[in-house]
Amino acid sequence: MVGFSSAYEGAGMMLATAISIASAVIAIASAVSSARTSYQVNGSGFKASQALLTDLATLLAALRSIAVKGAMAMGEQRKTPIPIDVELATVRAFMTNTSGLALSLYAGRVGAAGAPDDPVAASWRVLRMQLTNLATTTVTKPSDNQTAGMLALELERTLSALDKKAIKQIRREIKNMPNVLSSLTNSRQDDVLLVALESVISDQKAIAGLGAAGKRLRQLKASGVEDADIDLWLAMEDEDLEAAKNALERGADPSKSLGEVVDRYENMNLD
Repeated sequence: MVGFSSAYEGAGMMLATAISIASAVIAIASAVSSARTSYQVNGSGFKASQALLTDLATLLAALRSIAVKGAMAMGEQRKTPIPIDVELATVRAFMTNTSGLALSLYAGRVGAAGAPDDPVAASWRVLRMQLTNLATTTVTKPSDNQTAGMLALELERTLSALDKKAIKQIRREIKNMPNVLSSLTNSRQDDVLLVALESVISDQKAIAGLGAAGKRLRQLKASGVEDADIDLWLAMEDEDLEAAKNALERGADPSKSLGEVVDRYENMNLD
C-alpha cells in the first residue's frame, strides 16, 4: 500500500507539474497574441487602413454637396455664388492624408494598366489632376459653382467604380507604411502628370521652355496636325491643365519624349 500510495502521489505531482507547464505555455501564447493584436490595432498602418472608408465617404459627401450646389447655381440663375469653402477644405484634407496618397497610387496603377483609348482607365489617369483642379478652385461667381459641380460629378463617377476588391487592395497597401514609401518611386511612372512633369523638367534643363522643338510643335499644330502627344507637350509648356487632361483622354502617351514627338514629323515640310 505504501508503494502504491507513493506512486500515486508521484503521478499526481507529475500531473500537477504538466498542468502548470501547460498553463504557462497558454498564458505566454495568449500574451504574445494579445501583444500582436495590440501592435496591429495601434499601428499607424492599421489605423490608416481602417480610416480609408471613412475618408472616402467624407470625400464623396463633399463631392456630392459641390455637385448639388453647382446644379442649384445653374438652375436658380443666381447672381451671387454659393459658398463651398467647407467642401473644398475636405477635398484638400483628403489629398494630403494617407488615404489620398493610397488612392492616387491605386489610380496610377489602374490608369497605366488600361489601353490609351480606354475611357475608364483615362478617368483614373486624370483623377489626381481633377482633384487638384477642384481643390484649388476659387468661387467668385455662380459659373464657378457650375464648373466645380461638373468636376465633382466626374470625380464621383470615377470613385463610384471602387468595389470591395479595390478597397481591399488599397487597404492592404497602406497597412504597412514602409511599403507605401518604397512604392513611391515606381508610382511616379504611373502618374501621368508626374511623368509629363519630369519629362518637361528634364528637357528644360537643356533648353529654355521647349525651345526650337516647341516652335516646331506649334507649327505642326497650326498646320492642322491632330496629335494628342503634341497637344500634351504644348499644354504642359502653357501650364494648361484642362488642355493636358483633354490630350490624355484622347490617348496622349506621357512616356514619349519631346524628341520622339518631333521626330515623328521630321519629313513633313511646313513651308
